[in-house]
Amino acid sequence: MRPIPKSDEERILVMQEIVRSGIKKMYRVRSRFCEEDFTDHLKGIMNDLKDLHTMEQELKKIRKMLNAMEAERFR
Repeated sequence: MRPIPKSDEERILVMQEIVRSGIKKMYRVRSRFCEEDFTDHLKGIMNDLKDLHTMEQELKKIRKMLNAMEAERFR
């Protein structure tokens, strides 16, 4: 595991990469679990991630959505 970056700029870059990887996962499961509108919304999120607070909130939302999709998959 990588150390947590100290500067806000580095932390933003790390969080953006986490969001990008989450979006890639969404694309892989899109056809089975969600509609295209949902993944289009996720792509739009990247444009709004300008500060750490917003980014942290969006990451929490994405994590909840991924967990819900995984739970649905195992039903």
